[in-house]
Amino acid sequence: MKKNLLLITLPVFASLASTASAVVLAQYGFENSFAASTVETGLDASSVSAGSGVSPNPPVFSGTSAVGNRSLAVQGLTETSAADAISTNDYIEFTLTPDGGYTMDLEDITVYLQRSNDPGSATTVFARSSLDSFGSTIDTLSSIPVSPSGFANYSIDLTGSAYQDLTESVTFRLYAFGGNNSSSSLRFDDLTVNGTAAIPEPATSAILLMGVAAGFALVRRRRQS
Repeated sequence: MKKNLLLITLPVFASLASTASAVVLAQYGFENSFAASTVETGLDASSVSAGSGVSPNPPVFSGTSAVGNRSLAVQGLTETSAADAISTNDYIEFTLTPDGGYTMDLEDITVYLQRSNDPGSATTVFARSSLDSFGSTIDTLSSIPVSPSGFANYSIDLTGSAYQDLTESVTFRLYAFGGNNSSSSLRFDDLTVNGTAAIPEPATSAILLMGVAAGFALVRRRRQS
C-alpha cells in the first residue's frame, strides 16, 4: 500500500515543483526614483536608501545609464578598505519582505556598474545581508569599467540555502570603497533581484493534502475491487 501511495503522490509533488519559475522579484530602474519599478506579487520591496557615509545623501541621478535614461550616482566612497567602508556606512541598501503566508527563494542580484572617472571613483563593491547582521561578504565585484566605456553587468549569487524558503524580511547592502575623490560617482543601474515567485503557503499545503487524499482514496478503491 505504501509503495502504491508513493507512486501516486510523487507526480503531485513533481507537478508542484514544475510550477516554480525564476522571475524578477524586484527591480530598480533608477529613473529619477529610489522606489522599485517592478515588484512580484506577494512581496514588498523598499525604496533604495544610502548609508550615512554617502554624500550627498540621498544620492543623485545621472543622465548616463545602461538601461533607460538614468542611473543612481553614488558619491563620497573614498574609504581605502572594506573594513573602513563598513565602519563609515558607505553603502546603498534595500529590503525585501514576503507578504503574510508567502515565501521566497532568491537566485541572484544583478546590477550594472560604471565608474565616472579614473582616478576618483570607487573601484570595488561588495554585498552583505541582514541574515547574518551584515557580518560576512556574499560576493565582491571589481574591474568596474570607467566612463566613457559602457556599464558592466554583475551577478551576486544567492542560491545558497540561507536565501531559500524565506518568510521574513531580508535587507541587502552594497558597500563600495577605493575612490580618491569624494565628488566622483559610482553609477548603479537596473538593480534586479531574481528568484522563485512568491508562493502562498496555505494554498500549496492544500494542494499537497488534496493529492495525498486522492492517493488514499484510489488505493482504497483498488483494495475493495
